[in-house]
Amino acid sequence: MLSEHGVKISPSTYYEWVEKGPTKRQLADVERVEVIRAQRKDKKTGRSVQTLGARKLWIGLRGQGHDVARCTVEPIMREQGWEGARYGAKQETTDPDPGHDPRPDLVDRNFRAPGRIGYGWRTLATSRLGQGWSSSPSSSMRSSGASWAGARPHR
Repeated sequence: MLSEHGVKISPSTYYEWVEKGPTKRQLADVERVEVIRAQRKDKKTGRSVQTLGARKLWIGLRGQGHDVARCTVEPIMREQGWEGARYGAKQETTDPDPGHDPRPDLVDRNFRAPGRIGYGWRTLATSRLGQGWSSSPSSSMRSSGASWAGARPHR
């Protein structure tokens, strides 16, 4: 991805990235997923119980002696697609149409000045030496660049 944008990557960095194994966090998360999956199974039927949310699972895991934080259980459940019991209906929002233009130009405006390539702005700038007009270069004024017109000193 970076090399496509012209960023140089040293060969040692590339091969270090290719050959590296999973981190301790990734290995621990695999273990935690299995522990949470076992906690969610119903002991009688063997099926997953959908009533346990992140908080109840966390309390149950702590009760079994697993040292895991609630803020670790929540993303694991989110990544696995697990949800707890929801009171009431799940709120479905409207999916936007990707082909619809949300801001159509109803009055057919023309944003370009006739006969000009671009725009420029001028502002009165103050410095230790005095005041002067500063103009930003635009595509039509690029050859002239920024200009300063000296004014009387500001005191």
